[in-house]
Amino acid sequence: MRRRKDQEFVCPQCSTSFVLSGKKLKDAIQNQKRKKIAGPFCNRKCVGKYGKAIQMGTCEKINSEKIIPEYYTLKTG
Repeated sequence: MRRRKDQEFVCPQCSTSFVLSGKKLKDAIQNQKRKKIAGPFCNRKCVGKYGKAIQMGTCEKINSEKIIPEYYTLKTG
């Protein structure tokens, strides 16, 4: 069985570092494949600030770094 390794990111809005794992990491990878969001962001507050700035036209869209999933294999048995 292959599982994704936890990955550390820097929030494009507030520049704090945080770690994504499990479902959150999977969702971030899927959103990037669909080109849905600029993140990943550290929390909802930063997502809201970014969304408001885009709607008001006071901020350019953020080009986030591409997420490359790293895997590790679990032994069975």
